[in-house]
Amino acid sequence: MRYFVDIRGTVQNTADIKAPSDMCEIMLRRGYTPIPFRRPRQGSRLGVVTHAANWRRVYRLAKPGDLVVYQYPLLLSHYCVRMLSQLREKRKCTVALLIHDVDSIRGLHQESNAWKESMFDHVDCLICHNERMKEWLAQRKVPGEIIPLGIFDYLVGQERGNNLGEGADDAKSSVIIAGNLSPEKSPYIGKLLRMERSMAVHLYGPNFVPEEDFTKYQYHGSFPPEELTGLLQEGFGLVWDGDAIETCAGMTGQYLRYNNPHKASLYIASGLPVIIWRQAALADYIERNGLGLTIDSLEELDGRISALSQSDYRRMRENVQRESQKLRSGYYLNRVLDQIEGKRQEDRKK
Repeated sequence: MRYFVDIRGTVQNTADIKAPSDMCEIMLRRGYTPIPFRRPRQGSRLGVVTHAANWRRVYRLAKPGDLVVYQYPLLLSHYCVRMLSQLREKRKCTVALLIHDVDSIRGLHQESNAWKESMFDHVDCLICHNERMKEWLAQRKVPGEIIPLGIFDYLVGQERGNNLGEGADDAKSSVIIAGNLSPEKSPYIGKLLRMERSMAVHLYGPNFVPEEDFTKYQYHGSFPPEELTGLLQEGFGLVWDGDAIETCAGMTGQYLRYNNPHKASLYIASGLPVIIWRQAALADYIERNGLGLTIDSLEELDGRISALSQSDYRRMRENVQRESQKLRSGYYLNRVLDQIEGKRQEDRKK
């Protein structure tokens, strides 16, 4: 049997849960059996009891030789670490960990990372974001197999057309930023909106705080993740982070060296080319597949965009459209699961 820990009913339907929910849906479509988790009440004894009951259910259902996929670090607890270890070592199950975030790389919660990331040493397979994250994990000498996902899939409820159209002459001369627009979370946005530039900036997401000296921008509001792909029409999707426009600075900016930002998947699923920091882990993927531009500084935006012809932009859109079909069909997670399941079959033959 093949199981996955089903976390879809445990948190509100926000952008933060879109990626884990899509991973659950892809595994469900593939024929994996969901093991639903109840939402623990944080900071109470009942929460501890709920955590224990969730994992006892997994331990009761999984049998020797079964595959169990858990998405790290969702609903993480000390009990989770212990039970995953027992599933592998006592139940003789194959345990795969699908990683969404690694706080040690992000520079967060350093005092609590040791026990959380100790579970990396007790699973058969780690599904990480990309080759950069794989190198980081390999340096940590985790014993399990490490498989890069490539990029997060992004499921879309209704099939969209190619949305290319003929395109106006200035269709490429705008930048879209989707996500948490809080000045604390994304301080670079305020600096970009104050910067002298010719291109317009379109903003989608919560917590936007306008200021009088912001120029050439339009705030469109906040929308559920499943609606955004139908709203993002023209221009480039910007993947940037940190507190500077000269480079991706600070802990959040530097994290782009290792992670796969989910907004990159949103842009591609929407049919938009991407502009991303040249030192980001996903930059090579964007360049290799002709999906957009890589830059060192936001000060390059005007020059790089104006240097593109409309045919250049349309070619990028066509490349993105082909790639978006993969993301919207779950191609990347299915490719990794093919690899894991294939290895299990080979092991059984030995």
